[in-house]
Amino acid sequence: MGTPLNVKEWMKGHVGFGATEYEAGEAQGRAENKIFQHEVLIEIDDIDRFTSDRKHAAPMNGNVVWLGEQRAFTGGEFNMLTDSTNPRVKHMFYRIPFSDGTGKPLTMLGHKILRDDPGFDLWQDITTLFIRIYEGHVAGHDFTRPSGDTPEWSPGAIAMGIIHISLHDGIASAMSFTSPGANPIQKTEAVTKFLAFYGRAAVDLWIKESAVHAFL
Repeated sequence: MGTPLNVKEWMKGHVGFGATEYEAGEAQGRAENKIFQHEVLIEIDDIDRFTSDRKHAAPMNGNVVWLGEQRAFTGGEFNMLTDSTNPRVKHMFYRIPFSDGTGKPLTMLGHKILRDDPGFDLWQDITTLFIRIYEGHVAGHDFTRPSGDTPEWSPGAIAMGIIHISLHDGIASAMSFTSPGANPIQKTEAVTKFLAFYGRAAVDLWIKESAVHAFL
């Protein structure tokens, strides 16, 4: 059994009801003050298995704020840096099942698109999540079908939009690693493996871009 590793993440943004495009939904939601945000704990039970499995899946639990109400959820799933049909594009997938204030079940399905492009756009890639809200508790990404540059989701979303990680929350996330039951050396090794999986160049670029953003 490999070493466990947990990390927290905070994201916040806007969704538009009836929107059929992410950017339009974000703009509509901002105008109407329709906010979606999450605070999640990603729990990797075995860092070695996580990095070697093609789905790179880990359970995810936490809280969402949906239309002004905070709702706890369990049974979410996070997939990190999964392959697409384009060797220069990888995805991260999020599935968060939750309920509204009346107990009505809903699901947030989201994806990040990480492109191996020249220039300083990695920060935007890793801090931007394109989301859809569905009625009911629906399945996440279908790994039996290869995804192109942009993943295909099932139709029928009631809202679409975009949420983001702020610089402050990105730093907090980077400082949030815990390794339950492990000693300090094992924790350090687990974090190192996680960062190595992310890619040394990607991590270096993230640090450089974070420094740039800090002075903007």
